[in-house]
This record gives sequence, C-alpha cells and structure tokens, in this order.
Amino acid sequence: MALRKWRAFIVAGVWALGLAACGGGSGGSDGATASGRSAPTYAVGGTVAGLSAGPLVLSNGIDRFELTFDDEGVVKDRPFVVAHLPAGAGYDVQVAQQPAGVSCTVAGGQGEVPEAEVRDIQVICVKRKELSLLAGALPQYGAQDGHGLEAGFASPGAMTSDAQGNLYLVDANAVRKVTPSGVVITLAGVIDAPGRVDASGAQARFSAPSGIVADPSGRLFVADLGNDAVRSVAPNGDVATVGVQREQVAALLASLGQTKWINGAMARDGAGRLYFQTGDAWITMLAPDGGVTLRAGTSGTAFANTVLRISGLTAASDGTLYVVGRLSATYANNYGVVRLNRDDTVQVLRVFNDSRALGLAMGPDGSLWATVNQNQRTSRTVEHVAAQGGLMGRTAFPLPYGRVGNDLGAVTVAPDGRVFVIDRAQNTLMVSGASGEPATFAGNVARLGMVDGQGSEARFASLGAVARDSLGNLLVADGANGAVRRVSATGAVTTVWQAPGFLPGLSTPKAFGVAFGADDRAYVCTDDGLLLRIDAAGRATTLTKGCSPRFFFLDGAGQLTTANGCIQRYVEAENRWASVTCVNTDPAAASWALTAIDAVAPTARGYLVRDGVRLKWVDAVGHVFDLSTEMGEVDLFGDGRGSVVAVSDTRVMLLPDGERPAAVRLLDVATRTLPGALPTYVERPAAATLLDKRVVLTVGSAVYLVDL
Repeated sequence: MALRKWRAFIVAGVWALGLAACGGGSGGSDGATASGRSAPTYAVGGTVAGLSAGPLVLSNGIDRFELTFDDEGVVKDRPFVVAHLPAGAGYDVQVAQQPAGVSCTVAGGQGEVPEAEVRDIQVICVKRKELSLLAGALPQYGAQDGHGLEAGFASPGAMTSDAQGNLYLVDANAVRKVTPSGVVITLAGVIDAPGRVDASGAQARFSAPSGIVADPSGRLFVADLGNDAVRSVAPNGDVATVGVQREQVAALLASLGQTKWINGAMARDGAGRLYFQTGDAWITMLAPDGGVTLRAGTSGTAFANTVLRISGLTAASDGTLYVVGRLSATYANNYGVVRLNRDDTVQVLRVFNDSRALGLAMGPDGSLWATVNQNQRTSRTVEHVAAQGGLMGRTAFPLPYGRVGNDLGAVTVAPDGRVFVIDRAQNTLMVSGASGEPATFAGNVARLGMVDGQGSEARFASLGAVARDSLGNLLVADGANGAVRRVSATGAVTTVWQAPGFLPGLSTPKAFGVAFGADDRAYVCTDDGLLLRIDAAGRATTLTKGCSPRFFFLDGAGQLTTANGCIQRYVEAENRWASVTCVNTDPAAASWALTAIDAVAPTARGYLVRDGVRLKWVDAVGHVFDLSTEMGEVDLFGDGRGSVVAVSDTRVMLLPDGERPAAVRLLDVATRTLPGALPTYVERPAAATLLDKRVVLTVGSAVYLVDL
C-alpha cells in the first residue's frame, strides 16, 4: 500500500513542481507501454479547505494520501495529488480516515482521467459539532461496573449462577459477574469490542456470546455465537478456547445442512456434558473428551415433531433436558416447556397460550422457572413449573414505562431460592424472592416518564415529531405518553395536550404529527389521520381527516401540509386538504416523475422529496424536478425557510439550500455519539428542525441542540 505524507507548508507552487516532475503541464509523466513506447500519466488531485486537525487520509483504491501539519500552523487551501494515472483510467477519491473532531467530504472525487491533469477535486472540512441537552434525559445504557443501581448493562443476555450465589451473564461482547450483594464487575471481554482472543480479563475477546453455564468449581463455559466456538472462563477471568473434534462438527453440520454449530441456548448436565442449540431446533452435545454428537432434533422423532424453535435450554444432573420454545401446530404454535427424557421420549409440561417464553432455568429442587411475555403486551410473568408438569406459582413483573413491547429474557435461580430475571426493556437485572414483589437488583436506566419541568428535570418517554413557532418554542410529540409537549427556548417543558383516556406506560404508544400554524397555534395530526387544533387551555378541536402523522408540517408559504401518496395543503376556509401533486405509479413514467414519497420536507418555495434514494424538488404549484442527487435512505426535515436537515443511521447533515442540494456541500453536524450513551446503542434521531443557527433533534427521551 502506497502511503505518502505531505506537510502543510506545501503551498500552491508544489502543483507546478508536481507538473514538472510529470513532464510538464500537458504531457504528464511517462510510463512503459506494451510496445516499449512511453504513455503519459496525469496527476489526480485538488485542494483541501477548512482542515483544522489531522491527520486526514484520502484514498484512491489502494493508494493513500495523508495530510498532516507542521509547526507553522494551518494553511487554509492546499493542493494535493493522490495518484498519477493514464488517460481513460477511473478514479474514486474518498476520505479513508477522518481527522479528530473534524468531518471532511469529497466533491468531484469520481471520474475518468482525461488527457490532462485532474485538479478540481475539492475536500471540504468542517469542525464536528457537539450536542447539548435542552430538555429530558436519555436512558443510561452502558457497561459501567458498580454496586446495584450504580451499575449499567449494555445488552444482557443468557445468565447462570454458581454454588456461592454469584450470577454470571453475557452482555454484548463481555462476561459480567454479579455478587450476591449486587456488585457488578466485568470479568472478561469488552462490551463494544468483538473479537476472538484468549487472554485474561479485558484483554480477552468474545463475539456476541449467546449462552453461559457454570461447573461446580466455578469455571464458566460460554457459547461464543459470533465465533462459533466454546470458550471457558476461569474465576480469575482467564479465557481459553475449549477443544472440540472439529471434524465431527463439520460432518454433523453437513448432515444437517447447517454452516454454524452454535445458534443460541446452552446447558450443562452433572457429568460435564454441554448442550447447544444448533439451527432452530437441533440440540448437539459436546462430551468432556471433545466429541460432538447430535442429541435431539432428528427428523421424524418425537422431539422434532414437537419443538419448532428453541429459545431456552436447561439440563438436570442425569442428562434429562428441558426446553422452552415455539411448539408445533398440534399446540397451535404456542410457546411451551418440553421435557426430553434420556430415552428420547417427550413430555409437554406446559403450554403458554398467546405468549412468548424466552428464558428457562432449573431451581435447586429440580423445578423450572420460565419467563412468559403475553403477546397483547398486557402482562410479563415468571411461571414456576414442576419438573413433571403443573403450575406451582406465577410472579407478575410490572410493564416497563413507555416500552410495552419489550420482554423479560433470561432467568436463573440462586442457591438461596431467589429468582433473577433480565428485563430486556430496561437492560436491568430484576430479583424476585418468596417474600416480596420484583425489584431492580442491578442496573438503572429508568429515566423515562411524564414530568413537566426545567431542562434535565423534565421527563419524556418516546419523542417523535418536532416543530417550532415564531418565538423559538418547540412542540414535540411524546408518543409513549400519548401527549404533545411544549419546550421553551430555555428548556422549560409543559404538557399542551394528551389523548383522552391514555395511560402513560400502559396504553399503546401513539404516533403524532405536530406543527405550529402561521398564527403560532398548535396543530396535531393523530395516528388515525385526524387534524386537531389545540387551544391555549389544551382543548382539542377536530377539524378534518386525511393527514399523515409521518409527514405533517408548516410549509414555506405558511400552510399546514401533509403527504400520503400526495403532497396536500390544508385549506382552512374550506376545512379540507387540497393536492399539490401526487405519486405517479405508471411504470413508464419519466425519470423525473414522482414515483414515491419516502421523505419530504418544506423549502422556501416548495418541497424537497426523497423518491427511493434520489432527491427531487416539487415547486409550489406541483411541478417536479429531478435534482440528480442520491443521498440514500435519509429522513428529511425543514422549517420552510430554505434549509433542510437530512438524518441517516450514522449522520445528521445540513443542506443549507434544500432546493439545490446537488450544488452545496453537506455539513456533518452530528454523529451517533450522544452524551450519556454508548454509540452502539444510540437511537437514530426521530425528527429534526432548525432554530436560528441551531439544529434541534429529538432522540429517544431527550431534546438536543446542535450549534451551527
């Protein structure tokens, strides 16, 4: 790989030197041809502007160009040459490495070399903007060690316990330990660093482990799903790969038509045999000598005819297996608990109607505990099932605030009888004992709610649409609270309106579109398409139907606008929606025609639309113009004054002139890294708007500002 370092003291004269070295401005440098005659090559490069940190690394194929700094400071514009290529060769100059705190984009970086130098590639760099919290708070997802509620989990999964009452769970790419008193430590691996390294503690690496068990000595065995391997973890955190007879594994997988051995759940019996879920519903067995065989799932057997998908697995000391998962049509495809005896006979112990059961554990007395999540989102329970069948008890767990659709996951039972459960809705570890209600044992992300107040003292549950009025006040849709909230320019939060009969944290979240009218009155588009006007006292007047909460805003002409197959403006005098233009579904439609409205935002004189991955502009009377610009699957938001904010999974970008995005550079104003959260778990901003020289973002349960 070629790597050339250029220093910032290289000034405009370097281009002339480069041309001289290439044989002059017209001919380029010579290279040998097949006939022995020389063929000219031409410099490919351009200028860099706005760079305030380094290094910046550009690439063209395998070639690299690195720009650093000298002691004299920063030169605003500087030429660079990233390659010398013959006429007709293609080039594709990209940013291979962004400088720290700076975001650079390449304009004109693709093309074919003419019989002349390419010197018009532009690299524009801007300082990456920081986010500041205006109101609310993000849930504290993370991986911090600590005691009880001071600790955090990122993505807790399978769980087990040892004879001393310690709990062990897999969390993203790490193994965490929780002591009987609730102290959480990371035993091995690193949450956000997948890999495969046998080492000790934080030097070790796992890749999305999916199962964990403990032997009587306290040694752990981990099903390392991403690496398709079995790993062991000693009590001191030393990690090793368990030896298996790989030829047996390969032959077994070939017979099953599978490419991966490990696919989820894991168990261990009293003889040290390990059991793994393979595919959807096979169970394979790893013997202590490394031999691997198929234990259950052969086509035509009672087990294969009963279990369609395994979600949890545990084993008795004698090798009797218990499975929770989705059952066959005989049981209406409900979830249930199945006992697999050593003679391969099967007994269905319990069927959970209209529910999903994800976790299964065996208690010290041989009874079973299963986590059960009702499909209608009305209950979450842990059921106590006898080893021979029959319900012994049921413990109800509260539904998470504002996240009705999230489940209870893994379960384990400590030697003292306490039942521990992973609450996947809030990434916490819950405990349920014989004498009390379920309680949070470790981890704390409960920062959701419906509290009016100032700044970070306010609470939201699930923010969506956002709009601004002429005074800088914001209107936000808080779907999980079924409410519309107002956020002042100083961060004061008040509730403007709430859907009648809505129970925050219990009712199904609502989707609202929100907008301020030209008179600064609040308007709401409900999830069933009703247009409401909200007065100062929070009373709603129903105006008409036909709006879409997904696309609802005030356009550049001061009219309420929606889009659902057609872009439509609200005609207040007639209380109806009037179409501006509609999607053309004719397969033979011209390339400039509007074939879909995947995203839309107001500009000063019309509407910017994403049609697939292409941007198109619709003027005020409905004419459609293809802007010949592709931006991928971005969401678009605007304030009707010209600028548009584009949001993708990884970036928030500003198009200073939304009507001519192909003619302007994109400003990277934010990344997924938000305060108080790991980048891997940050949500994509739900909506955006512009407020003076700032971008407003709604993210989860918080409102953020980005200064431009």
